[in-house]
Amino acid sequence: MIRKQLCVCAQTIAREDYPFNWPGIMDQILQTLSTDSAANSWLASLLVLHQIVKKYEYKKLEDRDGLNKAMVVVLPILFERLAQLHTDDSELSVTNQKMILKIIFCLIQFRMPAELFPEQVFGRLIQNLQAIMSRPVPKEVTDSHDKDELPNVVWWKLKKWAMHLLTRIFERYGNTSSISKEYKKQHHA
Repeated sequence: MIRKQLCVCAQTIAREDYPFNWPGIMDQILQTLSTDSAANSWLASLLVLHQIVKKYEYKKLEDRDGLNKAMVVVLPILFERLAQLHTDDSELSVTNQKMILKIIFCLIQFRMPAELFPEQVFGRLIQNLQAIMSRPVPKEVTDSHDKDELPNVVWWKLKKWAMHLLTRIFERYGNTSSISKEYKKQHHA
């Protein structure tokens, strides 16, 4: 319940105040995500970051410049956290991983800025998604839930978001004959 309220507050503040009246929020998010042992704080920062990225989800590339500059610094940390959390099957860890995937999905749903996803970073993203998809859901989770409840369990939601991302990447950027010039340059480089 409190998490949902935090999201509503963050969404309103992000729409109204970011970046002009709330310029330091990305530094605060970066500082929190850079702290190695603060998984509870990570979730709060990820929820706020998700709302900020959602604000720019449908914006033109030139209107996303400030966000893209911030994400050049934040994305490597998100990938590091994703890899770090991969070995932890706790609900908090899986929830954090799911939020990271939702952030990346909002970031690339309509445009995948080349400066954010050079070949090495893109490869790391695909590796993380592959690892999530191939990791089994813990047996105690599948045993403790009815078959009908499983799609609502966070471990399955994580897999769902990994598949959403893979599908979006393939649909938008997987066919070289239908991608924009910006991505063709990167593809042939």
